[in-house]
Amino acid sequence: MIAKVYHVIRPNFGHGPEPVWPGQYEHVADVLVCGEDDACDRAFERTNTIDQPWWENDGVHAYDRRNQGGFRSTSVGDVVVVEGKVWRCERIGWSLIDIRTPDKSDPGWERLLAGVERIK
Repeated sequence: MIAKVYHVIRPNFGHGPEPVWPGQYEHVADVLVCGEDDACDRAFERTNTIDQPWWENDGVHAYDRRNQGGFRSTSVGDVVVVEGKVWRCERIGWSLIDIRTPDKSDPGWERLLAGVERIK
């Protein structure tokens, strides 16, 4: 199973208004996970630099960001998409984002739907 990791383009790390999903996010990595139950936690762990740069971790496909300022670790406000469900990283745990009532004027919406449909 693949967990798709999206980082906030201009992160505030939980200090300020919540970023708008999906328009204020960019897809930074796909992470191979074993099951849906702990997929967000595994994706978070594998996209944080602990013993080595996270983009070198097994089971991680990082998208090239050298021209966009490089990489940062997954943090508060970032999103993981698993089996069509969108989870936002909170200070403690994860919250499910309701994508059934999107803001259709958000320019990232069509891009998101294409990505979610591919992983179902």
